[in-house]
Amino acid sequence: MNDDIERACRSCSVCVKYQDADPKEPLHPHTVPLKPWQSIASDLFEVKGRQFLLTVDRNSKYPLVDEMSMPVSGHAVTQKLQGYVSLFGRVDEIFTDNGPQYTGQAFKEFVKDWGINHITSSPHYPKGNRFIERHVRHIKSIVTKSIKQRDNLQMALLQARATPIDSKLPSPAELMFGRPVTTLLPSRLFPP
Repeated sequence: MNDDIERACRSCSVCVKYQDADPKEPLHPHTVPLKPWQSIASDLFEVKGRQFLLTVDRNSKYPLVDEMSMPVSGHAVTQKLQGYVSLFGRVDEIFTDNGPQYTGQAFKEFVKDWGINHITSSPHYPKGNRFIERHVRHIKSIVTKSIKQRDNLQMALLQARATPIDSKLPSPAELMFGRPVTTLLPSRLFPP
């Protein structure tokens, strides 16, 4: 009898139209890394037809931004991430969506060869990786403004990296490198 009721409901256009939506994918909170460059997140975004790769350290929130040639290949993304890892050291884990640049053979070999745990979220469910999506919004805004004003993007990124996160946390650069970075803005690093 239950099967008959279920079939009747599935064939009823009014029932189908007003049925409850599928439940949303549950969010699984990720632990905050204990030290800088232990865990990173990466994603691609577009501004005015230009593609950018964003990689952010999950502990310090230090962003790395690269403009990528179109179309963005998995090999190109892998090369950039290998460069970061060779510069700052091997990470334990990297969070990405299941985009084609992160699921190709080059990327799979990279994470395997370097012993990196690759954690993915659904490409059609950006809330699954809120950390990088929040940073994409922030950095995309900086890139958009820099392009519109024809300002130096690297200088804008320096300021973003050197700006304290809030009143209780120092800047991403200070968290990442253990010291404030010098910018063009005057600052008092040491009390008189």
